[in-house]
Amino acid sequence: MQNYFQTSLGFIKFKPTLKNGDTVDFISLLPQYKSVAQALGSLQANAFIYYDEPDYTQELTPAYLENIQHLSPQMSFTQYCALEMEVTTAYQKAFFG
Repeated sequence: MQNYFQTSLGFIKFKPTLKNGDTVDFISLLPQYKSVAQALGSLQANAFIYYDEPDYTQELTPAYLENIQHLSPQMSFTQYCALEMEVTTAYQKAFFG
């Protein structure tokens, strides 16, 4: 799953596709998510999609990936900040080694 990074929730796409068909770097969404979480005290559920760790013996088809995907849970501001650190660390590791 080279186009994904692992977090405590599961795997997240580096470049998810938005509803309008555009793709965006997941990390670019963090400031918006943080603002919402800070203003409301939590990040609402269903903000993004994450995936269970796949069974690597199976072909990673779109149908299979759909079966292992989930919508994010509601997270307190503290939980969100912890996830943000995981995402930042995953990006640093992926792009800088």
